[in-house]
Amino acid sequence: MNLQYNYEKAYLEVKGLPCTWRLYLKPKPYAHSKLPGSDWRPDNPEFRILPETVDESDLSMTLFRSDIPENYAMVIAPFPSHQWMLLRMLYEGPACLEPSLSNLVLAFCTANNAEFRAKPEDRISILGKLCLKKQKELLDWLGFPGTPSTVRLFQKIVPEAVNPSILRMFRAALKITEFLKTLGHIRQINAGVLALVTNKTIAGFLTPKLLLEASEMPEEREASPLSDLLFETCSMFRTVRARHETKKPVFESVAGIQAVHDELIPRYNEIIMPPVVPQRGRRRVKRRTDQAPSKFWNPPILGTSDIMPITSPKELYREGCDMHHCAGAYRSTIQDGRMYIYKVLNPERATLAIRPNPDGIWFISQLKGVCNQKVSIATRQAVKEWLNQGNMELQKQGGTEGTQATPDRQE
Repeated sequence: MNLQYNYEKAYLEVKGLPCTWRLYLKPKPYAHSKLPGSDWRPDNPEFRILPETVDESDLSMTLFRSDIPENYAMVIAPFPSHQWMLLRMLYEGPACLEPSLSNLVLAFCTANNAEFRAKPEDRISILGKLCLKKQKELLDWLGFPGTPSTVRLFQKIVPEAVNPSILRMFRAALKITEFLKTLGHIRQINAGVLALVTNKTIAGFLTPKLLLEASEMPEEREASPLSDLLFETCSMFRTVRARHETKKPVFESVAGIQAVHDELIPRYNEIIMPPVVPQRGRRRVKRRTDQAPSKFWNPPILGTSDIMPITSPKELYREGCDMHHCAGAYRSTIQDGRMYIYKVLNPERATLAIRPNPDGIWFISQLKGVCNQKVSIATRQAVKEWLNQGNMELQKQGGTEGTQATPDRQE
C-alpha cells in the first residue's frame, strides 16, 4: 500500500487497491474510504495501520505515529490487523485504557465486537461505557464463557497471534476442548497453541505435554509452524492407515511428531504417486468429469528461473519425493486457492509455500530444505525479495483478483 501523510490536515492517506482511505486523528480518530468514481464514505479499516516498529525513513508513518499518544500506540501496535476500532475506543479516555492494559485481547474483541456479535455495537461512546463492565461480563457479551478462568486465559493470549477468525474458532473450542485445564497452567497462549486447539483435524493427536512445549517455543509466537507439521503428519497417517494397519501415534513432543513425520513420508509418497502406465498398448480412456483437474490454478506470483511454480498434482508429488517431505498433503489446499507451492532452485534447493492474508497479500507460510531442514538466511532473503516484488506487481494489476485461471479440464 502507498502511504502519504498530510501534515496540515493531520490525516494519513492509504492508497490500496481498489480503495483509498484517509485516517484522521484529530479531534478523535475517524476514517473515510473511497472507491474509484464514488464519494468518500465513513469506514473502519481492518488492515494494520501501525507496525510495532516504524522505519524512520518512512516519513509518513513516522509523522502519523507521532500524533498518536504513546500509551495508545503501545496498546494497538502488536495486533496484526483490526487496530483502528481499538484506537478509536482508546480515545474515549482512561476508562478504556486501563482495562486495555490489563487484558489487551479482551479490549481488542470489545472494540471489534462486530466480528463476534450478531447485533454489533459500533457507537464509540457506548463502547467507552462498556469498558466499565467487569471483564467476565464483557466475555459473556461477546459469546465467550463469562467465567474468571476465561478472563485469565485471555490475559495469557499473545496479541501478535490473534485475529478475529482465530478468536472465533477459539471461542468454539473453549466450549468443547478437553485441554482447558492445560491452558490454565501454561504461561502464555501463542499462535502455536491457538492453532493446535482450534484445528479439529488434529485435535485427536494432541497431549498436554505438546501444548506446554508449543507455548514455550519462540518461533510459535506469531506463526504456527508446529501446527503445519502436525497437520502434515496427521494427513499422511490417515492416508497410510487406509492402506496398512498402523497404530495411532500419541504426540507428547515436537521431536516425536518429527520422527513419525519423517517415517511416514516414503510410505505416503509411494501411495499417492500416480502409477506409471506403459505407453505401448495403452487404451485411450475418456477422463471422468468428476476427476480432479490435471493442473492447478495459475500461480498468483510469477515464477523465475530460481523460483518455479508447481502447477500440477504430478509435479507436487514429485517435489515431495525429491525433497523427502509431504508436499502432496496440501493438494486440496492449493486447489481451494488457499496456498501455492513453488520449487526453489537457488541459492539452495528448497520448497516454498505461500498463503494470502485478508488484504490479498501473499506471505511465506513455509520455506524448507531437503527433509524439512531449515534454509539459509540468504535463501530466505532471496525469497522475500522475490515475493515483495511479486506482491507489488499484483497491486499494480489490481490485486489478486483475476490471477487465478480456470483449471485445465481437457479430456
